[in-house]
Amino acid sequence: EMTPIKRLSERTQIMAAALGRPITASGVREASSPGAALLALEALGGPGIEDVAAPLGEPYEPDLSRHAVYKEALARQRDLYETVARRA
Repeated sequence: EMTPIKRLSERTQIMAAALGRPITASGVREASSPGAALLALEALGGPGIEDVAAPLGEPYEPDLSRHAVYKEALARQRDLYETVARRA
């Protein structure tokens, strides 16, 4: 069965391959609310968001063979976009 965590892990692995770079996941399961609170605190004169340590999660290394496929797909997409944009 595909659990939400497994889907997230697979999506993160795909992102690493698409970017061709390692990605380290956040160690915080839900970071939106704490991040917003830290930005508000910073705006009020508190510590900067960069000064607060964030726990790191699992690292993902890119699959470079898949990166090549994604890179080729991006080139095709750009060519298609240019063709369509010229006709508009």
